[in-house]
Amino acid sequence: MNVYQLNTSLPFSSPDLSVMAASKQLINVQAMSLRLAFLSAMDEKLQHLDITINRADQVFRDELRNVFVILDTTHLAPIDTKIQQIKDSDRLTAAQQQRGIDLLNQEKMRIIATVITSIQKGARSISRGADDISAINLKLKDGTLHTTLQNRINTLTQKNAGLNVQLSNIVDDRRTLSEAIKVFEKYNIADLFKDTLPTAAELGALNIEMPEIAAIQLAAGRLEKLLEHVSRTLNYVDLINERDKLRNRYNALTTQSRDIDAEINTLIDQSNQLMGLANVEQTKTVWVQEAQKVAKSFQIFLGSNSNDVLLDENFSQHLVQLKAYVHSFYTVTRTL
Repeated sequence: MNVYQLNTSLPFSSPDLSVMAASKQLINVQAMSLRLAFLSAMDEKLQHLDITINRADQVFRDELRNVFVILDTTHLAPIDTKIQQIKDSDRLTAAQQQRGIDLLNQEKMRIIATVITSIQKGARSISRGADDISAINLKLKDGTLHTTLQNRINTLTQKNAGLNVQLSNIVDDRRTLSEAIKVFEKYNIADLFKDTLPTAAELGALNIEMPEIAAIQLAAGRLEKLLEHVSRTLNYVDLINERDKLRNRYNALTTQSRDIDAEINTLIDQSNQLMGLANVEQTKTVWVQEAQKVAKSFQIFLGSNSNDVLLDENFSQHLVQLKAYVHSFYTVTRTL
């Protein structure tokens, strides 16, 4: 349990380490899963970001640990107590008091210098890592690409819907013609009516059942509609030829529809990859913002403690505040 509470006069800002970890993980996953062959430059940037955030995250944690440890092992209060005891002593001369205070201040300055150096290095390294990540721009110069892809998807989807209607009509037409052909074959009457399609009366005279007569009549009407540009009398051969043409047309349109489906799927995938890329850009920014909270807080501490105040009580108070700040979001588990 963290016994330190963040209650400081300095404007420190605590990062959310869980958010940083989740952001890094998402970027690592997306770097492996996003397929950006259609945007090779962005793919290279994404791989570079993956490497950069891994390095920056490790530096962030190393520097944070170093600062944590040095703050945890730095104790100025005993030195301050000794200095105060010397000042309050009646048995020491003024010269002895000054010499003792000077020696303790020298020791205090050595400790402070080590602390300052560690914090400076931490602020500089963390900020540099965040800047390296920020410099990798995953935003597309052409902001309309996603819209262009979506418009193309909509156009192809509409086209495919039209093809599906045509295919449905062809299936119905072929079924109608095939049913009539079955009647011709069943009663072996193709040669009898090779020049022209039979009328209902002619079929009735052959004792053909009414549903079958209706099938031929329906096919004759459908054939006239399909071959409306043909001026001659339609016959059984026309029935056969048109059925075969419909089959070939159906196969051709099916191939065309499959090709369109494949293109739509490719475009949808590319659109999804673009959304994933945009998500990585946002996630990258989140990681940077959280890391910069630590770097800026370290810089605030450094900026609030110039050389002429390092030995006064304000510095000691600020150091306690910085320690409480780091403990508010970070801890080190020691293995015994």
